[in-house]
Amino acid sequence: MSPPSPPEYVFLDTEVYRRHKLDFSSSSFRSLVSLTRNHRVTLLITTVTKGEIEGYISELAGEIAKAIKGVRSELRLFSQLFPPCHIGELLEVKREAITTKLRAEFEKFLLDTGATEVGLDGVSPEAVFADYFAVRPPFREGKKKSEFPDAFALAALRAWMVNRPGRELITVGNDSDWGESCVGAPGQRHFKELPELLEHFADDVALARLYDAFRPKLPELAKGVAEDVEMLPFTTGQDVRDGVVDYVSIKDVVATELRVVELDDFHAVVQIQFKMQLTAHVSAGDPDWREWESETSSFTYPVRLFGTVSRDRFLTAEATLGFPKQKPEQYALRKLIYDDQPIELGVEEDELTNGSFEGNDLL
Repeated sequence: MSPPSPPEYVFLDTEVYRRHKLDFSSSSFRSLVSLTRNHRVTLLITTVTKGEIEGYISELAGEIAKAIKGVRSELRLFSQLFPPCHIGELLEVKREAITTKLRAEFEKFLLDTGATEVGLDGVSPEAVFADYFAVRPPFREGKKKSEFPDAFALAALRAWMVNRPGRELITVGNDSDWGESCVGAPGQRHFKELPELLEHFADDVALARLYDAFRPKLPELAKGVAEDVEMLPFTTGQDVRDGVVDYVSIKDVVATELRVVELDDFHAVVQIQFKMQLTAHVSAGDPDWREWESETSSFTYPVRLFGTVSRDRFLTAEATLGFPKQKPEQYALRKLIYDDQPIELGVEEDELTNGSFEGNDLL
């Protein structure tokens, strides 16, 4: 019997953590933890990346704290829906507590994966600056200085790999600079997304059989997504005040991407990206009319603006499939859940008018 293959070295760019909003309970991160525990992957993280994530934790905590503060303006509504003690607990959550919680979840992820921290001891600043002046990846014209963190992270990883001849480094991130850095680099491979990496570790034969059986069902699944649209969270975005999405009508839904992120003898987890063509009724506060409300210490907007907007937006769903042992082509859909991140419509004030929806063909 041949010995098992050594684990592959995998590095996630900061962009991956940001895109997933540090949600380490997601199926993608859970699958990555499973790969590390099964000794198929050794996760690497540089000190540079850890520093960037620490900065993002502070940023994300601020966003969450701001969202909680916004609840105060809707306090009357919430008091009718939830017991007062629950509202008080929510509003008492402070940014510092959120930061501590996010940092603890990140540290737990590193512990669960047994991540190896790669420092900068073996990095030559002269070599990094040589790439800077020659505009070699990850540097490029127009944004050279902003790429110094990536440049030092990449140099640290390559210096660390020198002592591991014959082994491959896999980097993951949607930043094109990382992909360009792999071009012509021996022993280095790049994936744009975490699901793409996870698919790399799936069994090729079982994967092909599952794809062949599942792909023809995607149009039918897309119809179900269109029917479920009312339960999806939509927001107007931050460019209007007190924006509300009053009604959404889905014109068309098409599956554009399919990734198997988990696969074993009896089940699979599949991530599906859908493109939606939608029309939405929205309303927002007129910025020229506002009143200060002392009880909530915030402005209210008694005069509303209205409008109808059309958008193309993407939605990610996760399907859990079950099947008889080693027969993925005989799958049954066990569960379908949607990404709970709000779908932002990016509404602008000039798309709204001081009127109503009267006469709109969607009503």
